[in-house]
Amino acid sequence: MMFKRLFLLAGAALLTTGAVFAQDATTATPMTIFLEANNAQSCFNDDTPWQCVDISVPLDHTDPANPATIDITFAVIPAGDPAQRKGMFVTVTGGPGYSGLAASDVYSSYFYPEVFAAYDIVFFDQRGIGRSEGVRCDEDALAYYLADTTDPEGLIDAAQTFASACISTINRPDLLPYLGTTQAIEDLELFRAAVGDETFMLYGESYGTQFSQTYAAAYPQHLSGLILDGVVDLTLTSPEYYTGQDQAFIDAGQEAFAACAADPVCSNDFPNGDAAFYYADLIAALSEAPQTFTFPLPNGGAESRVLTKALVDAAYSAAVYGPDGRSHFISALAAHAGGNPILLARLGYSALYLDSGTQTLVPDEGWSDASYYAIECNDYVYEITQSDPVCYFWDIANPPQERPAPLTADIPTLVLNATIDPATPVQNGYDVAARLPNVFSITMDGGWHVIYGRGGTCPDDQVTALLMTGSLPTDMASTCEGDILTPYIPYNAQNREETEALSLLVNFDQRRELAPEYLYWSGEQGFSFGCDFGGVISYAPSDVGEDWTLTGCGITPEIRLDGTAELDFTSEILTATLTATESGANIGTVTYTRYGLYATDETFIPAQVTGFWRGQSVSQGQ
Repeated sequence: MMFKRLFLLAGAALLTTGAVFAQDATTATPMTIFLEANNAQSCFNDDTPWQCVDISVPLDHTDPANPATIDITFAVIPAGDPAQRKGMFVTVTGGPGYSGLAASDVYSSYFYPEVFAAYDIVFFDQRGIGRSEGVRCDEDALAYYLADTTDPEGLIDAAQTFASACISTINRPDLLPYLGTTQAIEDLELFRAAVGDETFMLYGESYGTQFSQTYAAAYPQHLSGLILDGVVDLTLTSPEYYTGQDQAFIDAGQEAFAACAADPVCSNDFPNGDAAFYYADLIAALSEAPQTFTFPLPNGGAESRVLTKALVDAAYSAAVYGPDGRSHFISALAAHAGGNPILLARLGYSALYLDSGTQTLVPDEGWSDASYYAIECNDYVYEITQSDPVCYFWDIANPPQERPAPLTADIPTLVLNATIDPATPVQNGYDVAARLPNVFSITMDGGWHVIYGRGGTCPDDQVTALLMTGSLPTDMASTCEGDILTPYIPYNAQNREETEALSLLVNFDQRRELAPEYLYWSGEQGFSFGCDFGGVISYAPSDVGEDWTLTGCGITPEIRLDGTAELDFTSEILTATLTATESGANIGTVTYTRYGLYATDETFIPAQVTGFWRGQSVSQGQ
């Protein structure tokens, strides 16, 4: 205990160097005093309110004789109403390997206004991630994910090759033994002590629950509340946890396929109405040999490519995390059933951070595979027989030989679960909650991996209530309504052969939005990509939203569109002026207008088409 106190004092001394600025005594808080004393700067060089500060902490918190340090970056929005300040609300992001700074804007956007008023909002890059001396080996990870691992020997060889290559690529291999969670929680504790708050609220999502439980076990006296969302049960060994996770990924897909079978619109897209059978048959075929297909390029050309099991596995694994992804994957699977493998390939490229036009790696700066393994390999003992045995060969690590004791700290705790969460199986959350003396459990039917901030009041109301009142509901547990699939967008032969203008354009518009190039576009720079059946569609930001240009964009094998469109974000109205040709002959000049988001009620399509189609005047829709 004594040496920890010595490190606390050393850390505090490091944090308080720098100029001190005069403050209005009526608005000064421990956080604003801390930020000004440490020359906090804008995190992103823009108008966002995030202020960043770097703190220097011991590299090895367990060895007082080791003088090495590591810099940790924290991002803060101080409480909006200093008179009502309740302290810090700290978010620990998942992975492990996700940058807290990269997630800060998106994650905090779902916090209720009263949370911003009462709390200092805090995110940070954990040691070894992002700005906190992050480690990376992106190309090595891509090679591993694309390797032939259809047999156990191939998997073991690929894992061993990757572990060696990644460690060799990392520019600071000396950091790797010190990137485990037990070291990282001490960095947060030094930050808390330097700010001067006795207690704070801690929210962990996914891996963040691993971090948060570890912190809570070490420093329960410093938490006023704990929120665990998508829960890891720390008492499980690595083989136990990942065996359960492997099955949960399978179960999430099977639930989605079953939901498709129960929906005539979805089931009609598949032979015999069975998406599960089609998926299993496709995986079996790809395990034998990849499939060759023609992929459209952003310049309007095309090239031959191969659809591999690794590519489809990547698309599936990324998709089953939530209802929208599961629905998109099934739609892509249906497109494949209809003879078009392009959308399935696009989803695979997106999951692997590949540019679909060039198949080159475009790393997500907010995520690091090297950080993931550097942390997990320090937290768990792995076996060579696991589905991902990289850590068995990760020889720069110091994992504990025994799992932590169950968390039993008497802290007001919310445990958030989803019934078909693939990454953190729901039983993990139930088991952790069962051991806690002061807990309220919320389970979402269907839903996402991580359920806070998904646009509904449950569980957001309960999370906000804990933050504002410090107390839990009187009941022990409750449920939230969730979805297995979002409304399904069909892609069967009947739809592709539809010649009636409104249905044809609505179906194209809906399917166009599923292209991950557009779905995950930042909106900051223009880009183009090839339409499935030839031609190009280009997007560019505008003063009011987006401008689109279609150049010979093939929306069926026979019909192509030329024209322009404008999407107004304020009114949520899309207006397109289009010319359609079929086998080179003009078949229509129309204005297509879409109003707002697509309705979930199939009897109402919030769109209209006016103009001329196949030689006749048309005015269709609402």
